[in-house]
Amino acid sequence: MKNKITIPGIIVTILATVFFSWGIYQLIYIADYPQKITDNDILNNEIEAFINLKSIISAQDKFYTKDLDENGVKNYAEFLPHLWIYARKGIEPLELKLISEEIAFSKSSHDGYKGYIYTNLHKKQIKPDELEDINYEKEWAVIAYPKSMNITGKLIFIANNDNEIFAKKNVYNTKLYPTAPEKYGWVRISSEDDVRRAF
Repeated sequence: MKNKITIPGIIVTILATVFFSWGIYQLIYIADYPQKITDNDILNNEIEAFINLKSIISAQDKFYTKDLDENGVKNYAEFLPHLWIYARKGIEPLELKLISEEIAFSKSSHDGYKGYIYTNLHKKQIKPDELEDINYEKEWAVIAYPKSMNITGKLIFIANNDNEIFAKKNVYNTKLYPTAPEKYGWVRISSEDDVRRAF
């Protein structure tokens, strides 16, 4: 039996096409999708990353004063989530909330936090071909990198236990901390104005 073209079928097809086109129009023109990110948006993300790293520095200083595992040895938080909630064997986790939950778990978030992902570093680069473990009993290092390079941010930031923050563009290895950042082209960032100049 041959398929017949009917007036109701034509009407349904036209209506479906109109509603589909209207939906696409809503996404693109009304909802501004895909979202357009301006240079000002990127700069704001980078300034926010700098502010968040300052809060991590403060949190690590507070964490170091505690002996949460009660082993008689002070240490820094080796993983950022520990600055928010600290897991302990056999007893309830301790909610520290030294940084926000969003920063602490930005690495496991689909979008990071305000365009950036924050994570601890565990290796430092002594020389181009020489690596060393970061000893969290004495030191720490954190990196903040854009979720999408040149879209949510252009700068990559690192921070350390000396309360220093550095920034650099075009970093391809985000797993190593350079022991002399300025020697490797990192710029010291001490203020929001420094972020604007680095941008």
